[in-house]
Amino acid sequence: MPQFNRSSLLHKRQTGKNTKFSKKFSKRTILIFTVCIIVLVSISLVAYNWLFSKDYWDDSAGQNVVVTIPSGSSTIDIANILVGKGVVLNSEQFVKVAISSGVDSKLQAGSFNLKVHQSSKTAIAMLMDSNNRTGYRITIPEGYTVNEIINYIAKTTNKSESDLRKGLEVAKKKLLPKEAGEKSEGWLFPATYIMDEGIDLSTIFSDMITKTVNILKAKNVPNSSWKEVLIKASITQKEVSGHDYYGKVARVIDNRLETGATGGVLGMDTVVAYGANVRALDLTQAQLDDSSNPYNDRIRKGLPPTPISNPGEDAIAAVINPPKGDWLYFCTVNLKSGETKFTASSDEFEEYKRQYQKWMEDNPNFDS
Repeated sequence: MPQFNRSSLLHKRQTGKNTKFSKKFSKRTILIFTVCIIVLVSISLVAYNWLFSKDYWDDSAGQNVVVTIPSGSSTIDIANILVGKGVVLNSEQFVKVAISSGVDSKLQAGSFNLKVHQSSKTAIAMLMDSNNRTGYRITIPEGYTVNEIINYIAKTTNKSESDLRKGLEVAKKKLLPKEAGEKSEGWLFPATYIMDEGIDLSTIFSDMITKTVNILKAKNVPNSSWKEVLIKASITQKEVSGHDYYGKVARVIDNRLETGATGGVLGMDTVVAYGANVRALDLTQAQLDDSSNPYNDRIRKGLPPTPISNPGEDAIAAVINPPKGDWLYFCTVNLKSGETKFTASSDEFEEYKRQYQKWMEDNPNFDS
């Protein structure tokens, strides 16, 4: 009869139980560990989603802060600058909101008065509001000369004329078309511009030149005609004060040059005055007879060598497409209202001149 080792049998039973327990414990541990990992990952994803897809600040009305956006900044550059200043929390969300709202390509360089802790939507709205821009808002009148523009900006801002002229020279070298012949007169488009503190002064003049070129291109003016169009438009701009008269003045210029009825000379005092560096009303007979003045269009045939002012879009448009008419002469008979009369008759023109002289006698203190 075989002998059994009871201790051995007991050991085997205990070992079997331990093995089953270990296997069950191991499976439970793995399951718990796996569940924990899933939960942690889920929490991390939710946290990441919350942190990086939410503005977080939610317009918490923070303190004021001046933010400067350099020229050429991309939307992500702007976003990073705003994050660095504490305006918005998340650059990715800012870019996302800018793109979805269709303003990503409309955000501009400059300095802005903003607030910290803003939502992307609010920050974008503040950047798009010109009232939040710092610096100076400058409106250049139509028909100003380069010297008048520089003088006006100097008086409107804290910039010196010397620094402004240096800025103009930089802009000319960089952007002035070869058609201009290195002369900026006529190429500085009159409009409203924002000058931020610390701005590179060449920027404002670069913007003016760019606007002029863009308008000429938009109106399909060939490059070869750019200078001629601006010369005529600059004269048109200076000769009359009413936009309604621009077309007729432009036609008079063409008629005088094309028909030869006036001997090929324009004979317009604003052109002579530009060369003499005086107002047309202040011209003396000696200045009208000065043949050394390259802008004396009473003596010299054809167009003057450069524009005599910086014309606006209406004057440019009038030159490109003037109305039909045989007018050769015109005279402003009322300087206050700007009333101007046009004619093809020299006798009638003399009558208009008498009306002008009578108006001047009746208004001796008038200063245009």
